[in-house]
Amino acid sequence: GSLTTLLILYMGLTDQFRSTQRLRELEQEKELRHTEAMNRQLDQAVQERTRELQEKNAEAERARAVAEQALLVKSQFLATMSHEIRTPMNGVLGITQMLTDTPLNPHQRHLVNTIRNSGNALVAIINDVLDFSKIEAGKMELDLQPFRMDRLLKDISVILSANVGSKPVA
Repeated sequence: GSLTTLLILYMGLTDQFRSTQRLRELEQEKELRHTEAMNRQLDQAVQERTRELQEKNAEAERARAVAEQALLVKSQFLATMSHEIRTPMNGVLGITQMLTDTPLNPHQRHLVNTIRNSGNALVAIINDVLDFSKIEAGKMELDLQPFRMDRLLKDISVILSANVGSKPVA
């Protein structure tokens, strides 16, 4: 009897071991399927996010190209307009210079100087607008020039004083 008992015990333990082994294998397969499913979900999420980023990059590139084109058109417009304004302004300044070479009374000379200074100020404004355009395009080169502050302030006061009588003061 004890050999039979041992054999039955051995078979029972072997079956129990095999069942436990099979349960472990099933659990590992289940865990592996779960991990594979999670990997597929992660891959899908990465692909979706990559597609979104590619679309946003393409949209940003299109916006950059539009902005660059707008800046180019603006620069061309400013160059054309400055030429169109500068040409007649140079004519005004030339005639003004010719006037200063004629006999003028002090009041007339003052008026001619005001015209000349205002014309020069307008040319300077046109140049400044072009300089801003160059700054935006990254093509600005600085040219430092000395100036006399007292002369600048005097010229400004002359230009502004010409309009003082034409506007009501509140």
